[in-house]
Amino acid sequence: KEKQEKISLQKKFEKESNQKMDRDIHYKSMVRKVDEITEYTNIIEKKLLEKAPNLLEESQKEYLKTLPRALQGTFVKEKQKSKTLSKGLQKSLEKGIER
Repeated sequence: KEKQEKISLQKKFEKESNQKMDRDIHYKSMVRKVDEITEYTNIIEKKLLEKAPNLLEESQKEYLKTLPRALQGTFVKEKQKSKTLSKGLQKSLEKGIER
């Protein structure tokens, strides 16, 4: 009886360990796919910006027109905040690199 319990525990452990390995493999392949998609997106974005550098700005202006007046100001303020924030981050990074 003890032998049977050991065998069943061992089988259970092997099954769980195989499931974990399968999940890990699946997770890693999904991460790889996301990385590939991100890479392709970055390449496409770069090429688009090279061909039409003001495309993003124009699309934001078009989007702004679709918003109700009350939200337009908020959108512009948030955009300014993000610009200020990214400039601050850039300066911090530069200072960090200098050190």
